[in-house]
Amino acid sequence: MALRGVPAATSTLATAVASAALAAVLAGAGCGASMVRQGTAGCEAGQETPCACAPGVAGLRSCDDQGSLGACQCGPPDAAAAPDLARPSCGNGACETGEECAGCPSDCGACPACDFAPSCSGAVAVPSSTSLRADLCVGDHAGGDRPDAGDPAEAARTCGPPRLRLRLKQVHWTNGADNTYCIVQASDGTASAVAITPRTGRGSDGRDFFWDPAEGIFWGTPMAGLQTSSSNLTITYNCFVVKGDAWSQVLKAAGDAANKAGGVAGLYGWAFGLGAVAADVAAAALQAASADEHRFNAQQTIDRAELLDLTNGRSWTVQRSGTCSLLCRWNWTLTVEAWGCADARTPPG
Repeated sequence: MALRGVPAATSTLATAVASAALAAVLAGAGCGASMVRQGTAGCEAGQETPCACAPGVAGLRSCDDQGSLGACQCGPPDAAAAPDLARPSCGNGACETGEECAGCPSDCGACPACDFAPSCSGAVAVPSSTSLRADLCVGDHAGGDRPDAGDPAEAARTCGPPRLRLRLKQVHWTNGADNTYCIVQASDGTASAVAITPRTGRGSDGRDFFWDPAEGIFWGTPMAGLQTSSSNLTITYNCFVVKGDAWSQVLKAAGDAANKAGGVAGLYGWAFGLGAVAADVAAAALQAASADEHRFNAQQTIDRAELLDLTNGRSWTVQRSGTCSLLCRWNWTLTVEAWGCADARTPPG
C-alpha cells in the first residue's frame, strides 16, 4: 500500500531502506550494547562480543576486518553457573575424576580407615597409662623387641602423618639424687622445639620425681598444638644439678632467644617452624646454665617409621650414670611419654 502523497515506487523504496536500517540496528545490538562504528556486516573490526556455547559455558565472537562476526569460541565451564558441567555427578554410580571417597562414598566407596592411631576428631588428652617401647630405651635399659604395631606399609597407605605430643614424665635417681632440672630440645628437620623443666627440689636415692603433665612437654606444646611429624625425630637431653639461682637465668636466656626467633611459647617451652632454630635457643640456655653442674647428657633419633605407633600412648627410658666427685656416683633415668593421633588418609580422586 502506497503512502499518502507518495508515489508507489517511492513508497516501496522507502520501506526497503527502513527495513535495512532496522536490520543494521539489530545486528549492532547483537555485537554489543554500546553504539560502535559498524562495518558493512554490522560490527566493528576487532570487536569481541560475548556469546553462549551451552548453559554456564561462555564464549566470544570476534569481528573480522570485513565487519563480519566469526564463530563462537567457547571457554571452560563456569563451575558456579553450571555445576553439572563443571564437576562430576556424585551418585551416578561411577567414581569419576575429581570425586573421592570422602566427598562421594556412594560412588567411590568408604575411605580406608586408619586403624593404627587414635582419631584426631576429638580431644587428645594425656593418656592415663602408656605402654613401654623397650626398643626405644637408651642406656642400661636399652634393648627389647619392637612391639607388633602392624604393617608399616599398610599404615602409611591408610593413615596421614602422625600428630604427636612428647614430654618428660619423671626422673628416677638410683643414686646421686639432687635438685634437678632438664633442658630438652627436639627437631625433625622441619620443626623444632625446646623445653626447660621446673626444678625438682632435693630428691632421695631410689626415689622418683614426677613433673606435672603441663610442665615437661617438649614436642607439640599446648600453645602450638600437636606437632605433625613425618621425618626422623632427634631428641637431646641435658640435665643439671642446681648450685645457685641459674635456673631463672636459663629460663630468661631461652625465652629471649625464642622470642627473637619468633617461637610459640608454652608454659616452659617454645616451638619453632624451622628445624635449626631450637639448637640456637638451647645453646643460649646451656650457656646460662654454666653456673650449675651439668650432669646428664644423651641423644636419640627415632625413625619416622615408628612415629605413628607413638600416637597410641608409648613410653621409654633414657639412662645415664657417672661420677660427680671422688666419692660421688650418680645414676639417673628419665622417662619419656608420647601420645597423639592421626587422620585417615584420603586417596586422591
